[in-house]
Amino acid sequence: MSAKSHKLPVCLVSVLLVMLCAVSYSPVFGQEVSAGITGTVTDPSGAAVPGASVTVRDVNRGTQWPTVTNDEGIYAFPRIPAGTYELKVEMTGFKTVIRPGIHLELNQRARVDITMEIGELAESIEVAGAQPMLNTETTTVGSVITSNTVVNTPLVTRNYISMTLLAPGVTTTNPSAFNNGQRTAGGGRPYVNGNRKEANNFLLDGIDNNHTSDNLTSYQPNLDAIQEVKMITNNASAEFGNFQGGVINVTLKSGTNDFHGSVFEFFRNDVLNANNWARNWSLPPDPETGKAPRSPIRWNQFGGTIGGPVVRDKIFFFGDYQGIRRATPTSVGSITVIPEEFRRGDFSRLLTERGIQLYDPATTDADGNRLPFVINQIPMTRINPVAAKLFASPELYPLPVNSDLRFNQFNASRSQLISDQFDVKVDAKLSDKDDFSARYSWGRQDIPGSNSFPLIFNSFNHAPFQNIVFNWTRSFSPSVVNELRIGANRIVNWNGGEDKGLGNVAEFLGMEQGNDRGPGLMELRFSGGLANSIGNANIGTQQNFPNNTFHYADNLTIIRGRHILKTGGQLLRQQMNPFYAGNNGRTGFITFNGQFTAGPNALTPATAGFAEADFFLGAVARAGRGLNTGSWGHRKYILGFYLQDDWRVTNQLTVNLGLRWEYHSPLVEVYDRQSNFEPFTGKLLLAGKDGNSRALYNPFKKDFQPRLGFAWTPVALGGYTVIRGAYTISSFMEGTGTNLRLPLNPPFNVEYEAIFEGQTTIQATVDQGLTILQAADPFKNANIRLWDPNVRPANVQQWSLILEQQLSTQTVVTAGYIGQHGTHLIVPMPYFQRRLLPDGTTEPSPYLAGNPLLANIAQISGTEACGNQRYDSLQVTARQRYAKGLEYQLSYTFSKGMSDAIGYYGEGGQSASQSAYFQYLYDRKAEWGPTYFDAKHMLSFVYIYQLPFGRDKAFGADWNPVLNAILGGWQMGGILSLRSGFPLTIRATDRSGTVSRGARADRVADGEGAKEVGPGNKWFDTSAFREPAAGTLGNSGVGVVRGPGWKTFDLSLAKSFRITEGTSVQFRGEFFNLTNTPQFGAPNSNASSATFGEITSAQGERNVQFALKVLF
Repeated sequence: MSAKSHKLPVCLVSVLLVMLCAVSYSPVFGQEVSAGITGTVTDPSGAAVPGASVTVRDVNRGTQWPTVTNDEGIYAFPRIPAGTYELKVEMTGFKTVIRPGIHLELNQRARVDITMEIGELAESIEVAGAQPMLNTETTTVGSVITSNTVVNTPLVTRNYISMTLLAPGVTTTNPSAFNNGQRTAGGGRPYVNGNRKEANNFLLDGIDNNHTSDNLTSYQPNLDAIQEVKMITNNASAEFGNFQGGVINVTLKSGTNDFHGSVFEFFRNDVLNANNWARNWSLPPDPETGKAPRSPIRWNQFGGTIGGPVVRDKIFFFGDYQGIRRATPTSVGSITVIPEEFRRGDFSRLLTERGIQLYDPATTDADGNRLPFVINQIPMTRINPVAAKLFASPELYPLPVNSDLRFNQFNASRSQLISDQFDVKVDAKLSDKDDFSARYSWGRQDIPGSNSFPLIFNSFNHAPFQNIVFNWTRSFSPSVVNELRIGANRIVNWNGGEDKGLGNVAEFLGMEQGNDRGPGLMELRFSGGLANSIGNANIGTQQNFPNNTFHYADNLTIIRGRHILKTGGQLLRQQMNPFYAGNNGRTGFITFNGQFTAGPNALTPATAGFAEADFFLGAVARAGRGLNTGSWGHRKYILGFYLQDDWRVTNQLTVNLGLRWEYHSPLVEVYDRQSNFEPFTGKLLLAGKDGNSRALYNPFKKDFQPRLGFAWTPVALGGYTVIRGAYTISSFMEGTGTNLRLPLNPPFNVEYEAIFEGQTTIQATVDQGLTILQAADPFKNANIRLWDPNVRPANVQQWSLILEQQLSTQTVVTAGYIGQHGTHLIVPMPYFQRRLLPDGTTEPSPYLAGNPLLANIAQISGTEACGNQRYDSLQVTARQRYAKGLEYQLSYTFSKGMSDAIGYYGEGGQSASQSAYFQYLYDRKAEWGPTYFDAKHMLSFVYIYQLPFGRDKAFGADWNPVLNAILGGWQMGGILSLRSGFPLTIRATDRSGTVSRGARADRVADGEGAKEVGPGNKWFDTSAFREPAAGTLGNSGVGVVRGPGWKTFDLSLAKSFRITEGTSVQFRGEFFNLTNTPQFGAPNSNASSATFGEITSAQGERNVQFALKVLF
């Protein structure tokens, strides 16, 4: 098997048909993409009526499903498509009963009991009743997003995933990530009930819809093509596996007996938009308007849908297309370059304006303390030749345009988003016993970016996508139904940086062998300083991640008396064929952090120094570079089996008993090109050699997951109240981050790093370039990946106790306690960290210490399943299905989330940067604190309301056509989102001597502050934190202060004009963040930074979008 990228072939359909044959002897498991109806048929005395004929008919397609009641009088349709149904019950000696208007949502099992009347079969009665909205049969906790809500709610880029944030217990730290328009391998992901955002399982018509390597969402369908979105947030039944957070399943629409469709265009530009808060003060005003220019945008989102019959009542088709063209015209933004006087060695303004005294690393007094540079003047004789050349080259590094220390230059950036996608679906009622559907989805996406500032390089991003699924449901008898599903998913994520034709910049500046990997300049980082970084760590391909997933699933349902038994299995075959340069980048980086101009005591400085001054001297704090070329082929499979018994103990009590077993095979490389090490002896372990396994870590085969629950409908409460409780266990294997995969280890690949942080004397200078990483020793400066031999899937225990009350025919209120406890979460481990001794000295890490060949490595990046988390919440929801023109959902959550590890990624936005690594490897308990995405209070309200004016409405039924055209046909929708702030962890420079990768500050006071925003203002009390003393670790905990919250209201207004009986035109205006309330970013949480405590960014400025739709 080749490690090259495997494209889905043209003959994919025939390949999958071969797989279909293989399924006959393969153990598989499946997740539901259907709904169900069950109930009891009784006579007027309440006795069961066995043998009654029960039929449901899909009112839109005309398709029918028949069954008969069993000896208990129970009937069940366990697997029928979501939709609107009519139920008919027939039995000799009784009148025929017809129950119309039963609306089924995805994964819902509606309870519809029927009481027969004595009479002739030819007589029929139509009975009405409240919609079956109560969840009386299962204990699953979740939320349903209907097609009405999906299509008519204001969504800034029409991304369905953003609607998951309306469910209770669901949040995000970076709402803007949901609004970037990316449809493949992009966009935000929700944090569900205290779980990491990587721990969700996205499904498309029941088929895997995930980018496996990085836990991304593969594909976001056209909103007009979505039938329903079902989100399970807690206590899923045994059918569902491979998740820890939420299960988000999207079903696409199907054709009906009538031809229907739509054509739409959504348009947005900057003319009516508000300006971003940060641009208002960081950019000079436009001479004509007197205001800072807005960021320009040209957004066009267009497409359509069509569906209808091929053969009425038998075969149906549906198709859709959507395109996005986001042409962002050149937008001028402010950046910071090193001021002209700094370039001459005159840093005096740092002293007068920011109180930063610089110290000379080359001169000390009798006590070993550094002497200050007088008035912060560094002699020009001390300038490094690279800095001198850069400052003498304004064509590469222009001078400031004003006298400010910050925001003194401009960069004109431009980007595009080019996206096309389509879906084609066919549904067929092959017989009374057989239902078949097939769907194919395709997408492509390109995001080129360019920058005018010479040393800020350009970028590219390609992400093509394909997905296919076949689904066959067979009713062997009224009590035996089987559902078979086979599909495949392919997603590629290929991105990096592009050279701008500047030639060999690094060598021009005087950096030794600076362009051995091509033209351009490696990234020069000014950590904790004021200036923007220049150069790029990845010129060329940074990552190319082709992922293929083949999905086989089968569900068998057997009805026996009061038991609905389900059993089945799932097999996922995953192929990952990535190239990844590593976190250090293909081109590499050099960091300056101010440690060499800090002082007076270099180990315990009173002032933190200044990164740009270190660059002036050429003093390097850290340097690194990753891979140049090459890829590998990782393979794994996920296998699961389940048994679920939904036992209706009485007509009021249902007990859910389930057991699931799952197996995640360890990752193997197709040519065994990966290596690991014994943790302490340091012995090199080669895959498949010397008795080693191919994966180099152990399989975990004890993943048993019980699923237990009950649903009780007390008779005394009228049958409109349900009390539900559940306890379940589920598991999830996180993608672990491609950067820490074992193929990156020697002898196959090496990522290098040189770390001088914490040193008091200059060890390397920038003119040496990245030659400081070179050595005859193949392991010197290498970053070793070390996987614990017992890495395994994470395990989460979930529980709930819920009260649900139906208030009217369409309204339900739910309140309950939702909690979970996760263990064995995947954690990146700082195995290289030295141990801190009581006297302040350190000793080497015990990891890999037994191998003298590894004595000069630079870092050990470990992977271990040792993380823990806890979440407790009160969640309240009020929901009304569409009735009398109104549909809404109100959700409130009061919660607390705790953990001892953030995982591999973290996120920006309103969550300050926090290291993925522990501060101190040998004190893991000190990491326990609020999760960085913990929000104590969350409230959301979403609604759609058709105003009751005009023809066929409560008011204006007799209006004349002109008046009706003006005042009739109006609809409004909105989303209100309120959330409290996220925890912030205060970081610092490591001076412990342990090489900490997650150093925190000392905390000497509470830290609560005035919550002021803008340059020079502090959100929290920065005097409450300080740099730790030499030979110590910071005593500040995790999440000790809170950042800003979130307050937005989005509104849509739509006017429909009826053209013919079946055709209408809709004009819509949408206003996002109607009140233009600034949504502030996180404050700088680095105590070593010159901008510590400042908030200088915001998102979510008001945007206005218009749309035109033709519906037929």
